[in-house]
Amino acid sequence: MAADLKNKGISIKIIFTGDFCPINRIEKNCIDKNYDFIYNDVLPILLDSDISITNLECPLTSKLNPIPKSGPNLIANPETINGIKFGGFQLVTLANNHIFDQGEAGLYDTINICKRNKIDTVGAGSNIDEASLPFYIKIEDKTIAVLNFAEKEFGIAGKNKPGANPLDPISNYKQILDAKTKADYVFIVIH
Repeated sequence: MAADLKNKGISIKIIFTGDFCPINRIEKNCIDKNYDFIYNDVLPILLDSDISITNLECPLTSKLNPIPKSGPNLIANPETINGIKFGGFQLVTLANNHIFDQGEAGLYDTINICKRNKIDTVGAGSNIDEASLPFYIKIEDKTIAVLNFAEKEFGIAGKNKPGANPLDPISNYKQILDAKTKADYVFIVIH
């Protein structure tokens, strides 16, 4: 999804993509640096934006520590961060049903790998306060906020528990209202 604010007299290009899950053949192609296979003709669009945002649908870690849950416990090689960088993504959303698949270590590894590679994160953290923090960026004198929520499935953050920012109409409403006081535009990504 592209959010082009040109209709409002503002020329800001924001790209939101769906799940980026660098496992199986995507993982192999990231490690082999075969990025054309992954991005093909979408790459110029991603690189032409002011900010490109994707949902990182799995932890980037080498520590296998699956949590008990229904469905698969995903994990991707930390080197796949290079595929995310090549795609020009500056922000990854982490509030989803797989980011905690490898427990706390997997979550922290993912956040740290992103930080080391100058990719911002939103939607997860060491507790609910951190996980619910919006991401802010200034583009062309406008402040953009991105909030990220996930359904309450697996790995939701708590007062003293790391994880994803939960989808909760009351607290999310308050988060949105607060972000609106600090940003010109607020975008919500719900997984």
